[in-house]
Amino acid sequence: AIEILAEDGSSTICSNLINIIDPDESCGMRPDVASIAGKIFSPRGDNMRDINVNLQNENNYDTNTDQFGLYLFEALQMGSTCHIAPMYDVNPQKGISTFDLVLIQKHILQINSFTNPFQHIAADVNLNGRIDIQDLLEIRSLLLFKTTSFSQSPSYRFIKSDHQFTNPDNPLADELPATHICQNISDSQLNIDFISIKMGDIDGSSFQFQSEDISERLASNFTLSFEDTVLPAQQITTVEITGASQADIAALQFGLHLSDAELIDVQVQDGLESNIYINGNDLHFAWTSYDGILTDQLFRLQIKPTKSTILSNILDLYSSDNALAFDAQGVASRVRFDQSIRAELPTKNVLGQNNPNPFSNATEIPFYLDQDGMTTIQIKNLEGKTVHTHTRSYTRGWHIYTFAHNNMAAGVYIYSLTQNDTTQTKKMVITK
Repeated sequence: AIEILAEDGSSTICSNLINIIDPDESCGMRPDVASIAGKIFSPRGDNMRDINVNLQNENNYDTNTDQFGLYLFEALQMGSTCHIAPMYDVNPQKGISTFDLVLIQKHILQINSFTNPFQHIAADVNLNGRIDIQDLLEIRSLLLFKTTSFSQSPSYRFIKSDHQFTNPDNPLADELPATHICQNISDSQLNIDFISIKMGDIDGSSFQFQSEDISERLASNFTLSFEDTVLPAQQITTVEITGASQADIAALQFGLHLSDAELIDVQVQDGLESNIYINGNDLHFAWTSYDGILTDQLFRLQIKPTKSTILSNILDLYSSDNALAFDAQGVASRVRFDQSIRAELPTKNVLGQNNPNPFSNATEIPFYLDQDGMTTIQIKNLEGKTVHTHTRSYTRGWHIYTFAHNNMAAGVYIYSLTQNDTTQTKKMVITK
């Protein structure tokens, strides 16, 4: 590789592969051994580095491709037989997006067929020799983080670069040569090349998709919105997540992550059940226009924070680089949060309305304290008689006091929150 420096300080790196042929063996090579070498590259010609290549003969050898996609095995005995196989099974999600699902769906429906045989191979992720709904389900499972690998295929498949497809429009009918067999080695073989195919990646984005390829056009951005609100500690709050785009989208993918809170439940809009997956405090969403209509109201979250906070402090996009929307041409734009409305924690004591209200057995009384200290919750009937008193020291922040009426008479009661010289009151109703 040669680095060329310009006057402005910028640099360009140029590389070339030089294949030196020595037909007379005058360069000092041993006549009793041979070398086998080759290159591994993507369908679009990108060099594939760090690909493991295994050679088996009497022994077992492994090597990795270099930065130019080259591998080399030396000192192989003449007359021996060897078997060469590349293998790479890491990061199955790389390069896969909901737009790949759109391309597969269009191919299955014969709206737009694939344009090259490598797309067929990439789409057949379950290796059953055809492209169908099962492949779509496997790819969606990866996007939703339900699974971490394909059921039958490694992350990448390899075929010899000199393979001629019998029918390029139906390459899965061929027995694809994924390995090379050297029979009775009589000379060095320096052009045993393979093409690398990223499974599930139909548009080739695993080789070419960079952050600068993502459109920042406002009209294309998909916006997730929520009403920022104060979340009392240990209290379950329902939050509605809506989505909107100023342009038509063909595919959408994003994830949400909750920190310092427990995701209690998710209520999904009808028809979107298969487009969502919950894993602990992570929510993953993957949708294409072939799944049905995407409404603005996406889902409701029931959240229970571990400490008093505001929603925007604990709700984040999961792996924001992969939170993307695609138009019909596959142009990607980012999914963003609308945080124009922000809530703030109270600056003084707050007594919340009890819930449920009315109640027949027990109710919860939320309250917020702006400082630590002894606090009293008192309940009186309409005649002013105290029927219940609770006093203890509380820390600053939101709290919930659970009150059971213990056979008190049905009717309207006044409950109060007192700390230092500050008192607040509200009404509650007991029914039978």
